[in-house]
Amino acid sequence: METAEKNYLRAIELNPDNVDAHHNLSNLYHERGKKNHDHGKLGTAEENYLRAIDFNPDNVDARYNLGDLYEDLQQFDKAREQYKHLATKADLPDAYNNWARLLIKKEEYPQAVALLYQGLKQASKQDSVPEVKYSLYKNLGWAMFQQGRYTYAENALKAAIGIASNPDVAQYLRNRGSAHCLLAQVLQRQKNLGAIQQWQQCCQFGSTVNPDHDTWLLLAHKNLKEAGQSCPQP
Repeated sequence: METAEKNYLRAIELNPDNVDAHHNLSNLYHERGKKNHDHGKLGTAEENYLRAIDFNPDNVDARYNLGDLYEDLQQFDKAREQYKHLATKADLPDAYNNWARLLIKKEEYPQAVALLYQGLKQASKQDSVPEVKYSLYKNLGWAMFQQGRYTYAENALKAAIGIASNPDVAQYLRNRGSAHCLLAQVLQRQKNLGAIQQWQQCCQFGSTVNPDHDTWLLLAHKNLKEAGQSCPQP
């Protein structure tokens, strides 16, 4: 046990209401959890994050990273619970986004759309970084596409693509191809020839690391081949 950990535990033992000791110990366990998470020690990381939350239930980073860890473990119900807590208690735009994304995968589109609008409202109010707004618009377009609301989906996806067109933003996006892959499907469903260009950009910016991207890249290859076009490599 680290000296700092011992000192914080001792301080809490002497004064259970010592808020600073609780918060410092929570941050210590969160940092330990993040390190284990990054090294693939998911079970240990989960224990660390849970201890961090025990000492400070309002530790936003610990809850968010625990949600991310549960996604890595394919424990999506547990992940949703963490994102739901952060959205409802802390109005965190990222949490609205991730909660909605998991609902899209459950085909709960109306609920996802409502959460994404709330996330965009909070992102604007809190002046969130552009990468967060990109993800919110991208997922809003995805949900609306699944609902058959093609015009709304197209507008949301074009908003996401507009944000990602800034090189200073694009360098931080792991899923830049997503909006293009989705817009290609929206346009194709409407028999809009602009789908071809979007399929090409889906290929150019897509990533096989993301399971959704992998599926969409297969669609891109198929549709471009049928159109006599090639799929540009990243």
